[in-house]
Amino acid sequence: SGSTGKPKGVCLGHEGLINLLNWQLTHSEAKVGLNTLQFCHLSFDASFQEIFLPLTTGGTVYLIDDSYRLDAARLLRFIGENAINRVFLPYVVLQYADVQQQYPAQLREVITGGELLKITPQIARFFAALPTCTLMNVYGPTETSVWVTENKLRGDALNWPAIPTIGKPIAGLG
Repeated sequence: SGSTGKPKGVCLGHEGLINLLNWQLTHSEAKVGLNTLQFCHLSFDASFQEIFLPLTTGGTVYLIDDSYRLDAARLLRFIGENAINRVFLPYVVLQYADVQQQYPAQLREVITGGELLKITPQIARFFAALPTCTLMNVYGPTETSVWVTENKLRGDALNWPAIPTIGKPIAGLG
């Protein structure tokens, strides 16, 4: 659990995941030929969309080991060298995205969630250098789905709110 740090052992039902995947098929950058990084551990619910969305759209899933997760510069090099287009990155990792001033031009969509998003100067500089990349702030308890709300941040990152909202509910929740 992101709030307690202790695993809940929650079973992710297929209905919520199918709803999220269907939503993403029409509301995300995931398309044929796009590359997605599978950053999250399999025990984290976000890994499901990292794996299944590219597989349903004809994209490619790129796997990494913990050595990349723990080294922001190495992770950014991997993203650039492998032309990664979509990635889920926890807030703590986003804090180091600007560390080496590497800006993978192929990035189209960065998703974050699990904790309060704050647009720090580092995050603003990173996305200002990638003006066509969207930052999605998402929220959702595992029991319902990977996420049930999303807020897409686009445009001039230097003008984004310091603390963006979790956005609006995705469709299909009723």
